Amino acid sequence: MFVMLLPFLVVLLAATPTTGVSRPIGPSGAGAVAVTFDSPGDSPRAIKETVVPVRASTKQLDMAITRITYSGLACGYTFRGGRPVSPVTIEMSGTMKSGPFRSGPVSVSWTDQATEQTDAGSAEDKPAKWLFVGAANTNRNGRGWVVSLTGISTDKSVKALTARCTV
Repeated sequence: MFVMLLPFLVVLLAATPTTGVSRPIGPSGAGAVAVTFDSPGDSPRAIKETVVPVRASTKQLDMAITRITYSGLACGYTFRGGRPVSPVTIEMSGTMKSGPFRSGPVSVSWTDQATEQTDAGSAEDKPAKWLFVGAANTNRNGRGWVVSLTGISTDKSVKALTARCTV
């Protein structure tokens, strides 16, 4: 069972990813999708999702995350129209007062019949004191396939100022 203990966000992408141009996709077709970090506090509720239709072929999807209030975060992409071709790499990077942090590419893979990932990667940014783990599974909030990455600082006093997530 996948349990997330961090407040997190999901960008819901309403298209089947295909190969094509290698530009990032945002609401207007270029640039990163801007997402404010979601921190529900002690009130359980559904995951906050930002729906972004992907109207053109792309090899990369980006989100830029701001207003982070926790020493860790998770980002995810839900693909409604079908799963991306396995494997997928997902990456998180960001800034802190003390400098940058970066997961590097984390690979997640599955088979055509799988309802969960068959192999998930993890990463560490030792100088920045961050740990990362990737995942892929069916969407528990509806139809679709989710690819996500969680990052947390091992120093609880350190918080990210900004983050970027790319799949």
